[in-house]
Amino acid sequence: MSQWRIVWTGSAENYYRRMEKAQQLKFQKAVRELETDPLASKNVKRLHGELRGLHRYRVGRFRMVFRVVEESREVRILAISSRGDIYK
Repeated sequence: MSQWRIVWTGSAENYYRRMEKAQQLKFQKAVRELETDPLASKNVKRLHGELRGLHRYRVGRFRMVFRVVEESREVRILAISSRGDIYK
């Protein structure tokens, strides 16, 4: 099975770069899972309501919101934030 391409938005990448190194390592593991199969992890959930069509990946107290684009085999990471702030 071929890999999925990961595309970061500027805001998601900036948030990632400001995280502590230990947290970055956890996100690197999550991104490797998304590259293999973006919907297979038990930490991935489909979002509903206004966020329909998006998914979230749980990494501890943080959430990564992303969109899967089947046609181009891309995973677009749209946002990273704490659980309390990500859906606002």
